[in-house]
Parts: sequence; C-alpha cells; structure tokens
Amino acid sequence: MANKINYVSQNQFILSSYYVDSASGQQGLDLKLINNLGQTQLRKRHLFRDCEYLSFANSNVQTDISNSTMLLTAATGINGESGVIFTSVNKSTLDTNWAKYYSDGVYNYYLNNVFKTKPNEVWFMGDRANNNGYTSRPTVLKTDTLGNLLSIKEFTNMVGYLATSVYFDETNNLLYIAGRNAINPAVQQSYIACTDTLGNIIWNQQIGNNPYLTDVYQIAKRNNYLILSGFKISSIVGSSVRFKLCLVKLNSSNGSQLWNKTYGSE
Repeated sequence: MANKINYVSQNQFILSSYYVDSASGQQGLDLKLINNLGQTQLRKRHLFRDCEYLSFANSNVQTDISNSTMLLTAATGINGESGVIFTSVNKSTLDTNWAKYYSDGVYNYYLNNVFKTKPNEVWFMGDRANNNGYTSRPTVLKTDTLGNLLSIKEFTNMVGYLATSVYFDETNNLLYIAGRNAINPAVQQSYIACTDTLGNIIWNQQIGNNPYLTDVYQIAKRNNYLILSGFKISSIVGSSVRFKLCLVKLNSSNGSQLWNKTYGSE
C-alpha cells in the first residue's frame, strides 16, 4: 500500500509504502526512487528487528530534514501496545541512517504526522489513549533530528479529539488539526481546529456530523485558505457504510467553510 510520494527533484520522487516479507510474514518498509515517468530507478526494503512497520494510510508520514535526509513515521506494536517507529532515510541511497521506537507500555500512540518545527526539533503528532479511562487527545512526541526524545506534550484542552491529520504553518507558527470529536462517541463530529504550538485554540469548526462524517487525511494551506482532502460517508445501507472522495475549502483565518464537494461513485 502506497502511503506518500516525496519530492526529490523535478524528475525524481520517493514512494514510501509497506510490504509483507514472504518468508517471515513481517511487515517492513518499502522505498522506491521513481522518475517522472513512473519508472523505478532504485528500490530498497527494510525490516526492523521484531517490530512491524504498520504504515498509516493518511497524512504526512514523512518529512524532509535536509536535502539529503527524510524522516518517516509509522505505527508498530511494542509490548502489547501501539507504539511509534521513526526512521531516518538517505534520500539518495534509500538506506536507513537509524531507526528508533517508542512505547511506554501505558498508552497506545497513533502519531501519523511528522514535521520539523525548529532547526533541531521534530514533532511526531497524532493522539494517544488507553483502555483504562484515559480518553484520546492530540499528543506530540518531540525529538531532535537524530530521533532522541526531548519531551511529550498533550493538548489537555482537547480531550476526546482525535488528531488524524495535522498541518504545521511554519510562517505563522500555527497548527491546523483535523479529525473526529469523539467526546460523545454515539454522536461523533468531524472537526478542524487552529491552535498555536502551546495548544491554545484559536478557532474550532465542525465540518461534518454523525452519520455523515467527513474524515480528513491531508491538509494544505495556500494564501488565506485551507484545502482538506479525505472521504465522506455518503450513505449507510444496513451495516454497509458507503463513502465518496471529498474536498473541503476553508477560510484559514476563522475556519468558515467556502465549499464542500464529493467526487466519484460510492
């Protein structure tokens, strides 16, 4: 399953995905360097000890650290909990510089976004939860560019919110966080919130409600507007949930919706 295409040059791109090793059945990382005709120029596959590389199917699972290095993040299972594996990759050779894992044995971490906030600081952001009364909320695992843990921050004023997709506006030092508001699990809402990096909410807008939720997997900012992409539940027939591709355009200053459109067949 392909997860992300990373721009290298005008004629080259890196396609990251996961694969299943035919001998061991273990999931690993598959990297391909392709040209603008889609032809594979280089391919490398990596297995990580006893940890599987369970790639997320959404949002920014990789980010550039320099012209030669990128970071990737994925889920993995460690000590019976969902942890995170983050990997540094040489963009020219597709070899790994290092791979590190994090799990504290207490929480399940779903950190499916990665972006660089400072010259030597990277945020792996998503949410964490457990089965002992700890409700999901946006959570950040901060590391340096070598993968050393600096700190963990949770957005305690957004308890019950899932952070499926996050966009970091480095010019204005703002975060745009989209996901589901699951404070009331029976009546979930899709939302997008704008916060500062301390977690203070600037605005929070609903973009869909149960049963016709809009799940956002990518966010892009252009000028004074945001474009969200993902899918929308278009109908529920019996136990079958049907979806359509969805794009939403918002005003970035207040989150007001400019349009919401679906595409294709259910």
